[in-house]
Amino acid sequence: MTAATAGERRRPLRIAYINNSLDLGGSERQMLLLARHLPRDRFQVEFIMLARPGILAPEVEAAGVVMHVLGGRSRRSAPFPVWAWHTAGTLLDFIRLIRRRRYDVIDAWLFTCYVFASVTRPFTRVPVLISGRRSLSDYKEEFGLLKRLAERVARASSDAFVANADAVARDVRRREGIVDERLRVIHNGVELPVPLLPAERQRIRRAWGVEDESATLIGCVANYKPGKGHEVLIEAFARTAQGRNARLVLIGEGRLREALARQIAGCGLADRVVLAGSVPDPRPLYAAFDIGVLASESEGLPNGLLEAAAAGLPTVTTDAGGAREVVVDGATGFVVPIGDHDALAGALERLVDDADLRRRFGAAARARIATEFGVERCVEAFGRLYEELASARAGLP
Repeated sequence: MTAATAGERRRPLRIAYINNSLDLGGSERQMLLLARHLPRDRFQVEFIMLARPGILAPEVEAAGVVMHVLGGRSRRSAPFPVWAWHTAGTLLDFIRLIRRRRYDVIDAWLFTCYVFASVTRPFTRVPVLISGRRSLSDYKEEFGLLKRLAERVARASSDAFVANADAVARDVRRREGIVDERLRVIHNGVELPVPLLPAERQRIRRAWGVEDESATLIGCVANYKPGKGHEVLIEAFARTAQGRNARLVLIGEGRLREALARQIAGCGLADRVVLAGSVPDPRPLYAAFDIGVLASESEGLPNGLLEAAAAGLPTVTTDAGGAREVVVDGATGFVVPIGDHDALAGALERLVDDADLRRRFGAAARARIATEFGVERCVEAFGRLYEELASARAGLP
């Protein structure tokens, strides 16, 4: 081994996480978790935001992680010629940045980002490119010719693919034909929160208008957008609330807010359901709930379920994506068919009516998260993948 090669092995691997912006999303939080926890004597992590910093940017700064912001625009932000000219400039800035920073690994988890990294790879010459698969790929069925071509280029250019759930990996094999040698399943990691003091729990609930301490509070953390199943959940809760001292809090934001508000009013639930809006970090709020719920139509490995379970909550979820990999039906919560508001209502009613069942399920959920979805396991798996791919590219033993 030459002295130069030995020096390369001694320095930390330079890792770049690519995203449009660090807004409130599961993928963004997982990237931030890895940036915080990957050992700094082995990995030097930086973020590249193609568009803007995003609401989580202060947390990146607080973690002492470098962030580069390229200022790209969305397709809807300007007429096509203006957008195309601006995007070409962003591409050039991206290429210059990658070459200047000499990253060993680019890890891009979402479609736009891994396409961006793939089409520029002949110019950036980055040694390793990893593409993420964070959800089922039903949405790709609506792609036009250009996006399908971009997806094909990205698939050929990537060295490895990381799915965050076994269900996602099965979807990738079936739809994209990616072989196991290039595919790795690494479940999301979650930190176990410190239990809330009773006074803090009461304060949070009162901020949502829940003054009655005996009320059973059901919480859902998911943005108000199509596919998250809020409409089905509200319909199910309308039945659950009959004759029961139950409340529902929906944490998130999105373009369906007004439609959901109308549905809530139409069901006579204005005093029972709260559209709480988004918060930078919802994790401390879970412990103010008694039950967690997710009614999604499609998911990868839902962070909302992981965080609810980590807080010791029993959960009810639709059978979307990797939900069954988090919730053990009949042991830590209930799994119901997608779109079935009667089944969803029935599962919620069982938990609302049985405090002992809630306690048993919640304790089992938290214990399972600690052993199966701990941060250490996720960080170790990503670190091992980065080092394996970087060594293979460098021809090192």
